[in-house]
Amino acid sequence: DSGMILSLTDNSDRLIADDTYLLIGINVLVSLIGFSRMNSVAGGKMFFFSPSEVSAGRNYQGMLLSHFAHADGSHLLFNMMTLYFFGPVVEFGLGALSMLLIYVSAGIFSTLFVYYLHRTDPSYRALGASDSVTGIIFAAIVLLPGMSVYFFFVPVPIPAPLFAVAYIVLSTYLMRR
Repeated sequence: DSGMILSLTDNSDRLIADDTYLLIGINVLVSLIGFSRMNSVAGGKMFFFSPSEVSAGRNYQGMLLSHFAHADGSHLLFNMMTLYFFGPVVEFGLGALSMLLIYVSAGIFSTLFVYYLHRTDPSYRALGASDSVTGIIFAAIVLLPGMSVYFFFVPVPIPAPLFAVAYIVLSTYLMRR
């Protein structure tokens, strides 16, 4: 038992996580636009965060768009399923504005950290919402430490802290490819 009861409903007795769904929608839209432009050198480049390009005064839009664009459909699906499971916990537990602040702050912190580490590496590029989603995962765990996640391809519940560790390990592995 996590010690926290979550019982917020709207008039139709359903939980609605508007800002979580809005973030998912923005991620899907930006990713779809990015997918359509990935084969174009100039068009696809604007969706990646390249610290060395930013250091040279180029591709500032990549710093923002990279947090919403994804490499492919499976990358997008995994991040958005994770946001779908954890986002409402944070949105209902702390409020929509705090949830958005956590999402944005995690992205900003990650961007600054990645920039510091890779600003002289012209081959490094980052893409995806994993950093922002990680902030949401940990905020949800603080709110509901006993939370579990259910995926249709895994027959048992996955404790949220275990899922968080696996998420970071997988994200780090995929980031290094």
